[in-house]
Amino acid sequence: MFNKLRKPHIVLFFLSPLLAELMTGSAPPLEFFNPLGFLFICAWYGCGVLLIREISFRKNLNWKGIFTLGTGFGILEEGIFVKTFFDPRAVDLGDFALFGRFAGTNVPWAVYLTLFHALHSILFPILLTYVLFKDDIKRPWLSKRGITICSIVLAGLSVFGWFVSDPSQSGTPYIPSGVHFLGSFLVIFVLGLVSLRFVRTERDEYQFPMTKNARKIFLQGIAIGFLFSLGVFATVSLSKNTVISVFYILIIVSIIFYIKKKVQNNLPAFCYFIIGYYIFWAFMGFLQEFNGVIGMSVTGIGFMLFLLVMARYVNKQYVSDK
Repeated sequence: MFNKLRKPHIVLFFLSPLLAELMTGSAPPLEFFNPLGFLFICAWYGCGVLLIREISFRKNLNWKGIFTLGTGFGILEEGIFVKTFFDPRAVDLGDFALFGRFAGTNVPWAVYLTLFHALHSILFPILLTYVLFKDDIKRPWLSKRGITICSIVLAGLSVFGWFVSDPSQSGTPYIPSGVHFLGSFLVIFVLGLVSLRFVRTERDEYQFPMTKNARKIFLQGIAIGFLFSLGVFATVSLSKNTVISVFYILIIVSIIFYIKKKVQNNLPAFCYFIIGYYIFWAFMGFLQEFNGVIGMSVTGIGFMLFLLVMARYVNKQYVSDK
């Protein structure tokens, strides 16, 4: 079904912004599908995830390398492009704005969003696309020209965002210090070097066996989706403590790593986990609609249908315990 399309790069280009922005409500339908907003969001996420996928392929990196590059992307977005790491007035902060500010940085928020983007914007979309297009995993998806174009777009939007983006929606863009700017790029550079250590070996090759315990893995995904969304917000709201909040976030990501280790390189099994994980985020669309975010219930229904179609595809291809 999907392999006949033979356009994995196009699917990945749109899948990343859809999962990271639209489904989570970070960019509700009216904002996401605004022509100018749609162009900016898709260009940013699409070029970012395609570049990281291409780097991981050409440098022969495993999933840990992809995740590490994803953390760098998270810092580039929230530290440079949008600047919510540094702007204390950013509307998205919510209860995160009430504590944890150190050296001009919203520390708990920075930790959460860095890991959020590593998962939502980069790792999960890439792995889902790999399941859909398994025959295209071992080939490049971008030409040298494509790499150049994506790099220019990402660099141009980064500079534009640094000077123009206004996360507080106050009408006055917040410009962090040069130390924050250089520090962010230094951390991104270091993460890029670290990612090169995660070279894919024969043990890291993606496998597509018939999968058992799919329902169990799916339910684990739903549970982690809850813990990494409402669980994080509840912990932040109730504790308003930097150590507790950061520790909680790191524990949840560690559990995701543990589950990935348990399924090893069985990509369909981990895909079931990802589908379950996103099912809960899609369900949150209904909660956001009740909170006044127009269109999120329809968005939630749409994503649930997409995830069910994907689950059916994986179930038909790779699951042995119906």
